[in-house]
Amino acid sequence: MVCLGTLALTGLVVAGAVSARAGFAVWLALEQTRLTLAGQRLSVEEQRLSLDRARLQLTQEVHADPNGVFPLLWDGARVLDPNRGVVFTITEGAQVLTPGLVQPEQLARILRAGGGWPGGKAAQDLIDRPQVTTVWPAQVDLAGLLQGPPSVRSLVLGVAVNHAAPPQGTTCGKCGHGPEPASPGVSVVRADMEDLVHIAVGGSSGWGKSMFLCVLAYQLALSTEPVDLALVDLEGVTFAPFSRSDRLLWPVADDEGQALAVFQGLTGEMERRKGLFATCGTPGVDKLSLYNTIAAEPLPPVVCLIDEATALLEDKAVESALRTLVLRARKYGLWVVIGGQNWRATSIDAGIRDMLSTRVQFKAKSASQSHVLLDASGAEDITEKGRALAWLPGRDLLELQAPYIDRRAILAAVTGAGPRAAAPTPTGAEGYPQDTACSPAQPGDGQAARILELAAQGASIRAIGKDVFGYVGGHAYDTVKAVLEQAGITYRDTLDGPAEAVPGDRGVIIPLRQRQSS
Repeated sequence: MVCLGTLALTGLVVAGAVSARAGFAVWLALEQTRLTLAGQRLSVEEQRLSLDRARLQLTQEVHADPNGVFPLLWDGARVLDPNRGVVFTITEGAQVLTPGLVQPEQLARILRAGGGWPGGKAAQDLIDRPQVTTVWPAQVDLAGLLQGPPSVRSLVLGVAVNHAAPPQGTTCGKCGHGPEPASPGVSVVRADMEDLVHIAVGGSSGWGKSMFLCVLAYQLALSTEPVDLALVDLEGVTFAPFSRSDRLLWPVADDEGQALAVFQGLTGEMERRKGLFATCGTPGVDKLSLYNTIAAEPLPPVVCLIDEATALLEDKAVESALRTLVLRARKYGLWVVIGGQNWRATSIDAGIRDMLSTRVQFKAKSASQSHVLLDASGAEDITEKGRALAWLPGRDLLELQAPYIDRRAILAAVTGAGPRAAAPTPTGAEGYPQDTACSPAQPGDGQAARILELAAQGASIRAIGKDVFGYVGGHAYDTVKAVLEQAGITYRDTLDGPAEAVPGDRGVIIPLRQRQSS
Protein backbone atom coordinates (compact mmCIF):
# COMPACT_ATOMS: atom_id res chain seq x y z
CA MET A 1 0.00 0.00 0.00
CA VAL A 2 2.82 2.35 0.86
CA CYS A 3 4.51 1.62 -2.40
CA LEU A 4 1.36 2.34 -4.37
CA GLY A 5 0.83 5.68 -2.58
CA THR A 6 4.40 6.69 -3.15
CA LEU A 7 4.08 5.94 -6.81
CA ALA A 8 0.86 7.94 -7.09
CA LEU A 9 2.36 10.97 -5.36
CA THR A 10 5.41 10.81 -7.58
CA GLY A 11 3.19 10.75 -10.67
CA LEU A 12 1.34 13.88 -9.55
CA VAL A 13 4.60 15.75 -8.98
CA VAL A 14 5.87 14.77 -12.40
CA ALA A 15 2.58 15.77 -14.05
CA GLY A 16 2.63 19.15 -12.27
CA ALA A 17 6.15 19.85 -13.44
CA VAL A 18 5.22 19.04 -17.03
CA SER A 19 2.16 21.30 -16.83
CA ALA A 20 4.22 24.16 -15.39
CA ARG A 21 6.77 23.91 -18.20
CA ALA A 22 4.00 23.94 -20.79
CA GLY A 23 2.40 27.00 -19.20
CA PHE A 24 5.72 28.81 -19.13
CA ALA A 25 6.26 28.05 -22.79
CA VAL A 26 2.85 29.51 -23.65
CA TRP A 27 3.56 32.63 -21.59
CA LEU A 28 6.93 33.02 -23.19
CA ALA A 29 5.41 32.76 -26.67
CA LEU A 30 2.77 35.35 -25.80
CA GLU A 31 5.39 37.67 -24.39
CA GLN A 32 7.49 37.33 -27.51
CA THR A 33 4.43 38.11 -29.65
CA ARG A 34 3.70 41.18 -27.51
CA LEU A 35 7.26 42.36 -27.86
CA THR A 36 7.12 41.79 -31.62
CA LEU A 37 3.91 43.84 -31.89
CA ALA A 38 5.44 46.56 -29.74
CA GLY A 39 8.46 46.60 -32.03
CA GLN A 40 6.24 46.87 -35.07
CA ARG A 41 4.29 49.73 -33.49
CA LEU A 42 7.57 51.44 -32.69
CA SER A 43 8.74 50.98 -36.28
CA VAL A 44 5.48 52.40 -37.62
CA GLU A 45 5.77 55.35 -35.24
CA GLU A 46 9.33 56.00 -36.38
CA GLN A 47 8.20 55.92 -39.99
CA ARG A 48 5.38 58.34 -39.20
CA LEU A 49 7.79 60.70 -37.45
CA SER A 50 10.15 60.44 -40.41
CA LEU A 51 7.33 61.32 -42.81
CA ASP A 52 6.29 64.21 -40.58
CA ARG A 53 9.84 65.53 -40.59
CA ALA A 54 10.04 65.19 -44.36
CA ARG A 55 6.66 66.89 -44.76
CA LEU A 56 7.72 69.71 -42.47
CA GLN A 57 10.97 70.09 -44.41
CA LEU A 58 9.05 70.33 -47.68
CA THR A 59 6.72 72.92 -46.19
CA GLN A 60 9.60 74.95 -44.82
CA GLU A 61 11.04 75.27 -48.34
CA VAL A 62 8.02 77.07 -49.76
CA HIS A 63 9.06 80.25 -51.56
CA ALA A 64 7.33 82.44 -54.11
CA ASP A 65 8.92 82.91 -57.51
CA PRO A 66 9.72 86.41 -58.84
CA ASN A 67 6.10 86.71 -60.01
CA GLY A 68 4.74 85.94 -56.54
CA VAL A 69 3.53 82.45 -57.51
CA PHE A 70 3.85 79.69 -54.90
CA PRO A 71 4.47 76.01 -55.73
CA LEU A 72 1.95 73.30 -54.90
CA LEU A 73 2.39 71.44 -51.60
CA TRP A 74 1.82 67.69 -51.30
CA ASP A 75 1.64 65.56 -48.14
CA GLY A 76 1.28 62.21 -49.89
CA ALA A 77 -2.49 62.34 -50.15
CA ARG A 78 -3.54 65.95 -50.62
CA VAL A 79 -2.35 68.85 -52.73
CA LEU A 80 -2.54 72.40 -51.45
CA ASP A 81 -2.51 75.20 -54.01
CA PRO A 82 -1.52 78.31 -52.03
CA ASN A 83 -2.26 80.56 -55.02
CA ARG A 84 -5.96 79.68 -55.07
CA GLY A 85 -6.50 78.55 -51.50
CA VAL A 86 -7.68 75.13 -52.67
CA VAL A 87 -6.96 71.62 -51.37
CA PHE A 88 -7.26 68.61 -53.68
CA THR A 89 -7.50 64.94 -52.75
CA ILE A 90 -5.74 62.64 -55.20
CA THR A 91 -6.91 59.06 -55.58
CA GLU A 92 -5.34 56.15 -57.45
CA GLY A 93 -5.11 56.78 -61.18
CA ALA A 94 -4.39 60.49 -60.66
CA GLN A 95 -8.07 61.37 -60.60
CA VAL A 96 -8.63 64.63 -58.76
CA LEU A 97 -11.77 64.88 -56.68
CA THR A 98 -13.75 68.06 -56.22
CA PRO A 99 -11.51 70.26 -54.05
CA GLY A 100 -12.34 72.00 -50.83
CA LEU A 101 -11.66 75.69 -50.39
CA VAL A 102 -9.28 76.91 -47.70
CA GLN A 103 -9.89 80.22 -45.99
CA PRO A 104 -7.00 82.68 -46.40
CA GLU A 105 -6.49 82.69 -42.61
CA GLN A 106 -6.23 78.87 -42.60
CA LEU A 107 -3.80 78.99 -45.48
CA ALA A 108 -1.65 81.50 -43.62
CA ARG A 109 -1.59 79.29 -40.51
CA ILE A 110 -0.58 76.24 -42.57
CA LEU A 111 2.37 78.00 -44.13
CA ARG A 112 3.42 79.74 -40.91
CA ALA A 113 3.40 76.42 -39.03
CA GLY A 114 5.60 74.93 -41.71
CA GLY A 115 8.28 77.58 -41.57
CA GLY A 116 6.73 80.97 -42.02
CA TRP A 117 5.84 83.15 -44.96
CA PRO A 118 8.45 84.34 -47.40
CA GLY A 119 8.89 88.06 -46.97
CA GLY A 120 7.54 90.63 -49.33
CA LYS A 121 4.29 91.90 -50.77
CA ALA A 122 3.35 88.61 -52.44
CA ALA A 123 2.60 86.95 -49.08
CA GLN A 124 0.22 89.70 -47.95
CA ASP A 125 -1.44 89.71 -51.38
CA LEU A 126 -2.11 86.00 -50.97
CA ILE A 127 -3.69 86.49 -47.53
CA ASP A 128 -5.90 89.29 -48.86
CA ARG A 129 -6.82 87.52 -52.11
CA PRO A 130 -10.52 86.60 -52.34
CA GLN A 131 -11.54 82.97 -52.65
CA VAL A 132 -11.65 81.48 -56.14
CA THR A 133 -14.24 78.84 -56.95
CA THR A 134 -12.44 77.47 -59.99
CA VAL A 135 -12.34 73.67 -60.00
CA TRP A 136 -9.04 72.15 -61.10
CA PRO A 137 -8.47 70.37 -63.38
CA ALA A 138 -12.12 70.14 -64.44
CA GLN A 139 -11.61 73.80 -65.37
CA VAL A 140 -8.11 75.16 -65.83
CA ASP A 141 -7.48 78.90 -66.02
CA LEU A 142 -4.64 79.61 -68.45
CA ALA A 143 -3.39 82.43 -66.22
CA GLY A 144 -2.66 79.92 -63.46
CA LEU A 145 -0.51 77.76 -65.75
CA LEU A 146 1.61 80.41 -67.46
CA GLN A 147 5.03 80.98 -65.95
CA GLY A 148 5.49 84.62 -66.80
CA PRO A 149 4.79 85.96 -70.32
CA PRO A 150 3.80 83.36 -72.94
CA SER A 151 6.50 81.92 -75.17
CA VAL A 152 6.25 80.31 -78.59
CA ARG A 153 8.95 77.94 -77.34
CA SER A 154 6.81 76.76 -74.42
CA LEU A 155 3.13 76.91 -75.32
CA VAL A 156 0.76 75.68 -72.60
CA LEU A 157 -1.59 73.05 -74.00
CA GLY A 158 -3.27 71.95 -70.79
CA VAL A 159 -2.97 69.66 -67.78
CA ALA A 160 -2.21 65.96 -68.31
CA VAL A 161 -4.93 63.99 -66.55
CA ASN A 162 -3.48 60.55 -67.32
CA HIS A 163 -2.03 58.56 -70.20
CA ALA A 164 -4.94 57.28 -72.24
CA ALA A 165 -4.20 53.92 -73.81
CA PRO A 166 -5.23 53.29 -77.42
CA PRO A 167 -7.37 50.23 -78.12
CA GLN A 168 -5.77 46.86 -77.65
CA GLY A 169 -3.63 45.86 -80.61
CA THR A 170 -2.71 49.42 -81.63
CA THR A 171 0.41 51.44 -80.94
CA CYS A 172 1.35 55.06 -80.80
CA GLY A 173 1.39 56.37 -84.36
CA LYS A 174 4.10 58.92 -83.48
CA CYS A 175 6.68 56.90 -81.58
CA GLY A 176 5.87 53.29 -82.48
CA HIS A 177 5.23 51.91 -79.01
CA GLY A 178 2.40 51.68 -76.54
CA PRO A 179 1.63 54.24 -73.85
CA GLU A 180 3.57 54.46 -70.62
CA PRO A 181 1.77 53.42 -67.40
CA ALA A 182 -0.28 56.12 -65.77
CA SER A 183 1.80 58.18 -63.39
CA PRO A 184 0.50 59.71 -60.18
CA GLY A 185 -0.41 63.37 -60.03
CA VAL A 186 -0.94 65.81 -62.85
CA SER A 187 1.44 67.99 -64.84
CA VAL A 188 1.27 70.95 -67.20
CA VAL A 189 1.74 69.99 -70.85
CA ARG A 190 3.99 72.42 -72.74
CA ALA A 191 5.56 72.24 -76.19
CA ASP A 192 7.55 74.24 -78.73
CA MET A 193 5.41 75.44 -81.63
CA GLU A 194 8.16 74.45 -84.07
CA ASP A 195 7.82 70.85 -82.85
CA LEU A 196 4.02 70.79 -82.87
CA VAL A 197 3.26 71.91 -86.41
CA HIS A 198 1.07 71.35 -88.13
CA ILE A 199 -1.89 70.96 -85.69
CA ALA A 200 -5.39 69.54 -86.19
CA VAL A 201 -8.07 70.20 -83.57
CA GLY A 202 -11.42 68.43 -83.63
CA GLY A 203 -14.46 68.43 -81.40
CA SER A 204 -18.22 68.69 -81.33
CA SER A 205 -19.74 72.10 -80.73
CA GLY A 206 -19.48 73.34 -77.16
CA TRP A 207 -16.81 70.90 -75.94
CA GLY A 208 -13.73 73.12 -75.99
CA LYS A 209 -12.33 73.11 -79.53
CA SER A 210 -12.73 76.85 -80.21
CA MET A 211 -11.55 77.76 -76.71
CA PHE A 212 -8.39 75.73 -77.31
CA LEU A 213 -7.76 77.70 -80.52
CA CYS A 214 -8.24 80.94 -78.56
CA VAL A 215 -5.75 79.77 -75.93
CA LEU A 216 -3.15 79.12 -78.64
CA ALA A 217 -3.86 82.44 -80.39
CA TYR A 218 -3.59 84.32 -77.09
CA GLN A 219 -0.15 82.89 -76.31
CA LEU A 220 1.09 83.55 -79.84
CA ALA A 221 -0.25 87.11 -79.84
CA LEU A 222 1.57 87.91 -76.58
CA SER A 223 4.65 85.70 -76.86
CA THR A 224 8.01 87.20 -75.96
CA GLU A 225 9.34 86.11 -79.36
CA PRO A 226 8.09 87.83 -82.55
CA VAL A 227 5.31 85.91 -84.32
CA ASP A 228 3.12 86.89 -87.27
CA LEU A 229 -0.49 85.74 -87.27
CA ALA A 230 -3.04 84.98 -89.97
CA LEU A 231 -6.53 84.11 -88.70
CA VAL A 232 -9.41 82.50 -90.57
CA ASP A 233 -12.83 82.18 -88.92
CA LEU A 234 -15.94 81.66 -91.03
CA GLU A 235 -18.27 82.41 -88.11
CA GLY A 236 -16.38 85.57 -87.14
CA VAL A 237 -16.65 84.73 -83.43
CA THR A 238 -13.71 82.64 -82.22
CA PHE A 239 -10.95 85.07 -83.23
CA ALA A 240 -12.93 88.31 -82.92
CA PRO A 241 -11.11 89.31 -79.66
CA PHE A 242 -7.81 89.32 -81.59
CA SER A 243 -8.90 91.85 -84.21
CA ARG A 244 -6.73 94.59 -82.66
CA SER A 245 -3.54 92.54 -82.45
CA ASP A 246 -0.63 94.27 -84.16
CA ARG A 247 0.74 90.85 -85.08
CA LEU A 248 -2.07 90.25 -87.54
CA LEU A 249 -0.92 90.33 -91.14
CA TRP A 250 -4.46 90.95 -92.39
CA PRO A 251 -7.93 91.29 -90.85
CA VAL A 252 -9.52 88.04 -89.72
CA ALA A 253 -10.76 86.27 -92.88
CA ASP A 254 -14.42 85.31 -92.57
CA ASP A 255 -15.37 83.88 -95.97
CA GLU A 256 -13.97 81.45 -98.53
CA GLY A 257 -12.62 84.18 -100.84
CA GLN A 258 -10.69 85.91 -98.05
CA ALA A 259 -9.39 82.56 -96.80
CA LEU A 260 -8.12 81.73 -100.29
CA ALA A 261 -6.38 85.10 -100.52
CA VAL A 262 -4.73 84.54 -97.11
CA PHE A 263 -3.45 81.12 -98.17
CA GLN A 264 -2.16 82.55 -101.45
CA GLY A 265 -0.43 85.38 -99.61
CA LEU A 266 1.23 82.90 -97.25
CA THR A 267 2.31 80.82 -100.22
CA GLY A 268 3.97 83.92 -101.66
CA GLU A 269 5.79 84.45 -98.39
CA MET A 270 6.85 80.81 -98.46
CA GLU A 271 8.37 81.32 -101.92
CA ARG A 272 10.18 84.43 -100.71
CA ARG A 273 11.65 82.51 -97.78
CA LYS A 274 12.62 79.68 -100.09
CA GLY A 275 14.76 82.15 -102.02
CA LEU A 276 16.29 83.50 -98.81
CA PHE A 277 17.12 80.00 -97.60
CA ALA A 278 18.79 79.27 -100.93
CA THR A 279 20.99 82.35 -100.72
CA CYS A 280 22.00 82.07 -97.06
CA GLY A 281 25.23 80.33 -98.04
CA THR A 282 24.69 77.21 -95.92
CA PRO A 283 23.34 74.10 -97.67
CA GLY A 284 20.99 71.79 -95.82
CA VAL A 285 19.06 74.45 -93.89
CA ASP A 286 15.75 72.68 -93.32
CA LYS A 287 13.98 74.67 -90.61
CA LEU A 288 13.45 78.25 -89.53
CA SER A 289 15.36 78.08 -86.24
CA LEU A 290 18.47 76.88 -88.07
CA TYR A 291 18.17 79.61 -90.71
CA ASN A 292 17.81 82.26 -88.01
CA THR A 293 21.10 81.24 -86.40
CA ILE A 294 23.03 82.15 -89.54
CA ALA A 295 20.90 84.83 -91.21
CA ALA A 296 21.74 88.52 -90.85
CA GLU A 297 18.04 89.27 -90.32
CA PRO A 298 16.07 86.50 -88.57
CA LEU A 299 12.57 85.71 -89.83
CA PRO A 300 9.60 85.42 -87.45
CA PRO A 301 7.41 82.33 -87.65
CA VAL A 302 4.00 82.83 -89.23
CA VAL A 303 1.13 80.87 -87.69
CA CYS A 304 -2.19 80.55 -89.50
CA LEU A 305 -5.05 79.48 -87.23
CA ILE A 306 -8.27 78.31 -88.90
CA ASP A 307 -11.61 77.63 -87.22
CA GLU A 308 -14.50 75.80 -88.89
CA ALA A 309 -12.10 74.28 -91.42
CA THR A 310 -14.36 71.34 -92.22
CA ALA A 311 -16.81 73.71 -93.89
CA LEU A 312 -14.03 75.76 -95.48
CA LEU A 313 -12.35 72.77 -97.12
CA GLU A 314 -15.47 71.97 -99.12
CA ASP A 315 -14.22 74.71 -101.47
CA LYS A 316 -11.70 72.86 -103.65
CA ALA A 317 -9.69 75.98 -104.49
CA VAL A 318 -9.28 76.72 -100.79
CA GLU A 319 -8.39 73.10 -100.09
CA SER A 320 -5.75 73.11 -102.84
CA ALA A 321 -4.14 76.33 -101.54
CA LEU A 322 -4.10 75.02 -97.97
CA ARG A 323 -2.65 71.73 -99.13
CA THR A 324 0.28 73.57 -100.73
CA LEU A 325 0.99 75.35 -97.46
CA VAL A 326 0.78 72.25 -95.31
CA LEU A 327 2.97 70.18 -97.62
CA ARG A 328 5.72 72.74 -98.25
CA ALA A 329 5.70 75.62 -95.78
CA ARG A 330 6.76 73.95 -92.54
CA LYS A 331 10.52 74.23 -93.02
CA TYR A 332 10.21 77.94 -93.80
CA GLY A 333 8.46 78.71 -90.51
CA LEU A 334 4.88 78.94 -91.81
CA TRP A 335 2.71 76.76 -89.61
CA VAL A 336 -0.97 75.91 -89.71
CA VAL A 337 -3.48 75.10 -86.95
CA ILE A 338 -6.70 73.62 -88.36
CA GLY A 339 -9.85 73.37 -86.23
CA GLY A 340 -13.09 71.71 -87.26
CA GLN A 341 -16.18 70.12 -85.77
CA ASN A 342 -17.18 66.98 -87.62
CA TRP A 343 -14.05 65.53 -89.16
CA ARG A 344 -14.78 62.69 -91.55
CA ALA A 345 -12.37 60.62 -93.58
CA THR A 346 -13.75 62.26 -96.72
CA SER A 347 -13.61 65.83 -95.37
CA ILE A 348 -9.84 66.13 -95.17
CA ASP A 349 -7.35 65.58 -97.96
CA ALA A 350 -5.01 62.65 -97.30
CA GLY A 351 -1.98 64.80 -98.12
CA ILE A 352 -3.04 67.38 -95.53
CA ARG A 353 -3.88 64.76 -92.91
CA ASP A 354 -0.52 63.01 -93.19
CA MET A 355 1.33 66.27 -92.44
CA LEU A 356 -0.55 66.96 -89.19
CA SER A 357 2.07 66.16 -86.56
CA THR A 358 -0.15 67.15 -83.63
CA ARG A 359 -3.77 66.06 -83.27
CA VAL A 360 -6.11 67.11 -80.48
CA GLN A 361 -9.60 65.61 -80.34
CA PHE A 362 -12.24 66.88 -77.96
CA LYS A 363 -15.62 65.16 -77.63
CA ALA A 364 -16.39 63.19 -80.80
CA LYS A 365 -19.86 62.13 -81.89
CA SER A 366 -18.78 58.58 -82.66
CA ALA A 367 -15.88 56.16 -82.53
CA SER A 368 -15.39 56.48 -86.28
CA GLN A 369 -15.05 60.26 -85.95
CA SER A 370 -12.48 59.76 -83.17
CA HIS A 371 -10.50 57.54 -85.54
CA VAL A 372 -10.15 60.27 -88.19
CA LEU A 373 -7.64 62.31 -86.15
CA LEU A 374 -6.46 59.86 -83.50
CA ASP A 375 -6.42 56.54 -85.38
CA ALA A 376 -8.13 55.28 -82.22
CA SER A 377 -11.51 55.40 -80.55
CA GLY A 378 -12.06 56.92 -77.12
CA ALA A 379 -12.91 60.56 -77.78
CA GLU A 380 -16.56 59.58 -78.10
CA ASP A 381 -16.52 58.62 -74.38
CA ILE A 382 -15.34 62.02 -73.14
CA THR A 383 -17.75 63.46 -70.55
CA GLU A 384 -15.88 66.58 -69.34
CA LYS A 385 -15.98 69.84 -71.27
CA GLY A 386 -12.46 70.89 -72.16
CA ARG A 387 -11.18 67.31 -71.95
CA ALA A 388 -9.35 65.96 -75.01
CA LEU A 389 -7.20 63.11 -76.26
CA ALA A 390 -4.02 64.24 -78.00
CA TRP A 391 -1.15 62.89 -80.06
CA LEU A 392 1.89 65.12 -79.59
CA PRO A 393 5.17 64.56 -81.46
CA GLY A 394 7.37 62.08 -79.62
CA ARG A 395 4.81 61.40 -76.89
CA ASP A 396 2.21 58.78 -76.16
CA LEU A 397 -1.51 59.39 -76.40
CA LEU A 398 -2.41 61.86 -73.66
CA GLU A 399 -5.65 62.72 -71.97
CA LEU A 400 -5.48 66.39 -71.08
CA GLN A 401 -7.69 69.09 -69.70
CA ALA A 402 -7.33 72.12 -71.94
CA PRO A 403 -7.18 75.54 -70.26
CA TYR A 404 -9.70 78.30 -70.77
CA ILE A 405 -9.36 82.06 -70.92
CA ASP A 406 -12.04 84.68 -70.46
CA ARG A 407 -12.72 86.72 -73.61
CA ARG A 408 -12.56 89.89 -71.51
CA ALA A 409 -9.01 88.98 -70.52
CA ILE A 410 -8.10 88.64 -74.20
CA LEU A 411 -9.57 92.03 -75.05
CA ALA A 412 -7.72 93.62 -72.14
CA ALA A 413 -4.36 92.09 -73.07
CA VAL A 414 -4.41 92.00 -76.88
CA THR A 415 -4.29 95.63 -77.95
CA GLY A 416 -2.49 97.44 -80.70
CA ALA A 417 -2.89 99.08 -84.06
CA GLY A 418 -4.54 96.04 -85.61
CA PRO A 419 -3.71 94.35 -88.95
CA ARG A 420 -0.73 95.63 -90.91
CA ALA A 421 -2.52 95.58 -94.27
CA ALA A 422 -6.01 95.56 -95.71
CA ALA A 423 -7.67 92.27 -96.54
CA PRO A 424 -6.06 90.73 -99.64
CA THR A 425 -8.05 89.60 -102.65
CA PRO A 426 -7.69 86.16 -104.23
CA THR A 427 -5.88 85.91 -107.54
CA GLY A 428 -5.27 83.27 -110.20
CA ALA A 429 -3.18 80.20 -109.64
CA GLU A 430 0.06 81.85 -110.81
CA GLY A 431 -0.18 85.03 -108.76
CA TYR A 432 -0.49 86.12 -105.19
CA PRO A 433 -2.16 89.15 -103.59
CA GLN A 434 -0.25 92.35 -104.28
CA ASP A 435 -1.28 94.00 -100.99
CA THR A 436 0.10 91.35 -98.67
CA ALA A 437 1.67 92.30 -95.35
CA CYS A 438 4.66 90.06 -95.95
CA SER A 439 6.80 92.65 -97.68
CA PRO A 440 8.84 91.81 -100.79
CA ALA A 441 12.37 90.64 -100.30
CA GLN A 442 14.79 93.49 -99.67
CA PRO A 443 17.67 92.74 -102.05
CA GLY A 444 21.24 93.54 -101.19
CA ASP A 445 23.33 95.78 -103.42
CA GLY A 446 24.61 92.77 -105.34
CA GLN A 447 21.12 91.43 -105.96
CA ALA A 448 19.80 94.82 -107.09
CA ALA A 449 22.75 95.20 -109.44
CA ARG A 450 22.10 91.72 -110.84
CA ILE A 451 18.44 92.56 -111.41
CA LEU A 452 19.37 95.67 -113.41
CA GLU A 453 22.07 93.77 -115.31
CA LEU A 454 19.64 91.07 -116.37
CA ALA A 455 17.02 93.67 -117.28
CA ALA A 456 19.56 95.40 -119.57
CA GLN A 457 20.21 92.04 -121.21
CA GLY A 458 16.50 91.72 -121.99
CA ALA A 459 15.55 89.07 -119.42
CA SER A 460 11.90 88.90 -118.40
CA ILE A 461 10.78 89.74 -114.89
CA ARG A 462 10.05 86.09 -114.23
CA ALA A 463 13.47 85.05 -115.55
CA ILE A 464 15.16 87.68 -113.37
CA GLY A 465 13.30 86.43 -110.30
CA LYS A 466 14.36 82.86 -111.07
CA ASP A 467 18.00 83.87 -111.47
CA VAL A 468 18.24 86.13 -108.40
CA PHE A 469 15.88 84.45 -105.91
CA GLY A 470 15.62 80.89 -107.18
CA TYR A 471 11.87 80.93 -107.82
CA VAL A 472 9.28 82.72 -109.92
CA GLY A 473 6.11 84.58 -109.05
CA GLY A 474 4.97 85.83 -105.69
CA HIS A 475 7.33 88.11 -103.83
CA ALA A 476 10.24 87.49 -106.19
CA TYR A 477 8.13 89.03 -108.96
CA ASP A 478 7.14 91.97 -106.72
CA THR A 479 10.74 92.58 -105.64
CA VAL A 480 12.07 92.68 -109.21
CA LYS A 481 9.34 95.15 -110.19
CA ALA A 482 10.18 97.34 -107.18
CA VAL A 483 13.88 97.47 -108.10
CA LEU A 484 13.06 98.35 -111.71
CA GLU A 485 10.65 101.10 -110.65
CA GLN A 486 13.23 102.57 -108.30
CA ALA A 487 15.72 102.65 -111.19
CA GLY A 488 13.20 104.56 -113.33
CA ILE A 489 12.45 101.62 -115.65
CA THR A 490 8.89 100.97 -116.67
CA TYR A 491 7.62 97.48 -117.29
CA ARG A 492 4.64 95.62 -118.59
CA ASP A 493 2.71 93.09 -116.48
CA THR A 494 2.42 90.93 -119.61
CA LEU A 495 6.19 90.61 -119.83
CA ASP A 496 6.88 86.88 -119.99
CA GLY A 497 9.45 86.45 -122.75
CA PRO A 498 12.76 87.93 -123.98
CA ALA A 499 12.95 91.69 -123.61
CA GLU A 500 15.20 94.53 -124.63
CA ALA A 501 16.10 97.77 -122.87
CA VAL A 502 15.59 100.88 -125.01
CA PRO A 503 17.60 104.00 -124.03
CA GLY A 504 15.89 107.27 -123.44
CA ASP A 505 15.15 109.73 -120.69
CA ARG A 506 13.91 106.72 -118.78
CA GLY A 507 14.89 103.19 -119.64
CA VAL A 508 11.94 101.28 -121.04
CA ILE A 509 11.73 97.49 -121.27
CA ILE A 510 9.58 96.33 -124.16
CA PRO A 511 8.86 92.67 -124.92
CA LEU A 512 11.02 91.74 -127.93
CA ARG A 513 8.21 90.01 -129.79
CA GLN A 514 5.99 93.06 -129.26
CA ARG A 515 8.76 95.42 -130.51
CA GLN A 516 9.31 93.37 -133.66
CA SER A 517 5.64 93.43 -134.51
CA SER A 518 5.29 97.16 -134.01
